[in-house]
Amino acid sequence: MSELAPSQAAAELLRRQRARASLVEFSQSIDIPAVPLININDEETADGRLKDPLEQEPVLYKPIESRIAIHHLKIMQAIERCMMTPRGRLMVFAPPGSAKSTYASVVGPSWYMGKFPGSQIILASYATTIAAKQSRKVRAICRDPRYGAIWSERPTISSDQRAIDDWAMTNESSMMAAGLLAGITGNRADGLVIDDPLANREQADSATIREKIYNEFMDTALTRAKPKMWVVIIQTRWHEEDLAGAILPQDYAGESGPILCRDGQTWEVLSIPAEAERDDDPLGRKPGEFLWPEWFPEAHWRTWRDNPRAARTWSALYQQRPAPFSGVHFNREMFQRYDPRLPRVDV
Repeated sequence: MSELAPSQAAAELLRRQRARASLVEFSQSIDIPAVPLININDEETADGRLKDPLEQEPVLYKPIESRIAIHHLKIMQAIERCMMTPRGRLMVFAPPGSAKSTYASVVGPSWYMGKFPGSQIILASYATTIAAKQSRKVRAICRDPRYGAIWSERPTISSDQRAIDDWAMTNESSMMAAGLLAGITGNRADGLVIDDPLANREQADSATIREKIYNEFMDTALTRAKPKMWVVIIQTRWHEEDLAGAILPQDYAGESGPILCRDGQTWEVLSIPAEAERDDDPLGRKPGEFLWPEWFPEAHWRTWRDNPRAARTWSALYQQRPAPFSGVHFNREMFQRYDPRLPRVDV
């Protein structure tokens, strides 16, 4: 291996210093996994863990686009604030396809696990396979020699680790990935990431499933906490009483910032609608401006916004307000006040 020129060595040292200090800089210092270049069929080990199909060999991924959009920047800044705050609490709401999970479930945990050796992360989603998919991407980052070179301990994946949903690094940091309803037991956590707790509309409309998810979050996930555990919930809004809605105050109106919630905790909320509606839009957009115009054309968002049969989908999943302003079937203007004391008038 050839020696680096002084200018190259200085640039590499600066890369490592910046990556250690900042989640945003870290994201620009690694290859962020996008889609795997092979088909992956998960298999269980003898103890029920999900086996890495290539054993010691890393799964190869196509890198994600290197440029970050303004909403990615805002998401990463909020994640870093949460992670660096004892008992930090963060909710991030953003539309499908906005890459929110990439930064909250993959980039954020991999940075934290290197920055704080011995840290334990729990990553939960609506299904273990979904959480494991993100866990596999974290492993891919942590196996990269460029990642190890950032940190003084030179961490990598421990040689005896096979399971993609419960694994550790040589710096003693570890990750457990599980379905929220599958039961999260046996591990304590310095950080908890809940990524999309609901799978679909059917689950969202089921009061029974919503109650189960909330109870699992409160009784199982949160009880895994170490004294300073931070929590990130990242999701699209499906229902007024989805997991985030059950925590937020009942008069929550879509604003971003610190919110005193029904659980008695102050959560930082970052609500990013597909189309800006508020004058205090967290991205500084004017009402009517769409998200990520350099990636998605306006026609992409109008597929849902301009379809009257998709009013509920647009309002909830894309605008992060699961109760539509005008309703799905009835508008407020359709109703008239009636006073039973007045004489009846036949029309």
